[in-house]
Amino acid sequence: MNGGIFQLKQLAHKNYNKCILHFKNPPNNDSTNAIVEAHKKFMLNETKQHNEILEEVELEKERDKMREGENEWWDVPIETLDLEELQQMHSSFQVIRNNSTNNFNERSVFVEAHKKFMLDEAKQQHNEILKEVELEKERDEMVEIIKN
Repeated sequence: MNGGIFQLKQLAHKNYNKCILHFKNPPNNDSTNAIVEAHKKFMLNETKQHNEILEEVELEKERDKMREGENEWWDVPIETLDLEELQQMHSSFQVIRNNSTNNFNERSVFVEAHKKFMLDEAKQQHNEILKEVELEKERDEMVEIIKN
């Protein structure tokens, strides 16, 4: 046995005691500690964000489960409504119709104004082209007169 330990000592680093002490009591290296601490902070932050996202997903799942049993007001069968609820539904539909009509009218006015603008632009460009054509004709006539 002693021969085996002796042989191991011979194969080891010349200063193997120093190596053993190094692993038992590693030196205090500030840059290594700073990197380790930064990594720990990063991982804690990532874990915190991950947990927050998971909580949000769980809350949304719970909300969806609660909504599954509910019908929207327009999905409720009319036969189940009393007079007051029918009147409220009627007034809600009138508000939707009025808003839709107003929105359509606003868009129609915009579309008409845009069409008029584009038509005016096209007319202006057409007139400019006609003027250029007339100027070309006049130039050609002047060139013919000069040549003759």
